[in-house]
Amino acid sequence: MLLRPLEYAHPDQLVMIWQRNLKKGWSESPTSFANFRDYRDNAKSVDIASFTDTNFNLTGADQPERVTGLHVSANLFSMLGVNPLRGRWFTPQEDKPGAGARSDTQLWSLAAQFWRESKSG
Repeated sequence: MLLRPLEYAHPDQLVMIWQRNLKKGWSESPTSFANFRDYRDNAKSVDIASFTDTNFNLTGADQPERVTGLHVSANLFSMLGVNPLRGRWFTPQEDKPGAGARSDTQLWSLAAQFWRESKSG
């Protein structure tokens, strides 16, 4: 099997951290945000980022739309070596539980394809 390399900076250095919950029968489960914070805050020689999939309600057009997305830590995109086409990434100050809820502005990062499709519709 021939696979093309991941389109990220240093893909050979990327790993995924999973956790087990044998009581629930999960042999491979995403780690909780609390565990991620512990790993990140105690890491000495590695950079650790987090993401988890979720659903969002997108409003502002004629009809609300349910979309699939990710909650990500502020350092995920820089760790992957990608840059925004417009705007900026999140800051560490905005990467705290409830930070978006206390702000007048909710922060979003949209995939270019999603942006193009929503603007053409």
